[in-house]
Amino acid sequence: MHNWNINPQTLMRVSNQVWMYWKDSDGRYLGCNDLMAKSLQLSSAKDIVNKFDSELGITEIEAEYYRQCDKQVLEFGIPLQFCDTATLSQKKIEFNVIKSPLYENKKLIGILGLSYYSPQNNSNQIIIDGIVLSPRESQILKELVRGKLTKEIAHTLGISFRTVEDYLANIKRKLNVPSKSKLIEKVFDHII
Repeated sequence: MHNWNINPQTLMRVSNQVWMYWKDSDGRYLGCNDLMAKSLQLSSAKDIVNKFDSELGITEIEAEYYRQCDKQVLEFGIPLQFCDTATLSQKKIEFNVIKSPLYENKKLIGILGLSYYSPQNNSNQIIIDGIVLSPRESQILKELVRGKLTKEIAHTLGISFRTVEDYLANIKRKLNVPSKSKLIEKVFDHII
């Protein structure tokens, strides 16, 4: 049993827009929440253990910035707030980040991070359960949620009915839902 100043396990059920993770003082991940693992396309949260930022499919510039922020927290021994980005599937997501020193038995062993993102930070894209939709997918989903039929969406966006259907099929596949009604339900569950 760990005697940490903050127990990361108690934070595992934070909002569906927060990545939660903890690292050792060398920058190796000790764990993360399911949302972060899913966003990074890992099979499970356990797959992040002992990995460095540079091994997670983000850009090297981003990984270096994360390391520099971690070093500041470790050096000063106090929580610090940062803004950063993560490029996932060629899409850049903006985060507001709080990193705090992580102690075990009063010894500094690493950092605890909470990275919050909001679809409002990226107005042309929607993010649900860590899945980033393209700007066009986001447009189509917004129109669907507004109650428009596929033909109406096609007319509004100036694309073919079939193209809208293809986008909707891709969105349903990405979000793992079987129907348009379940897709709308998932959007509402995400918002509420």
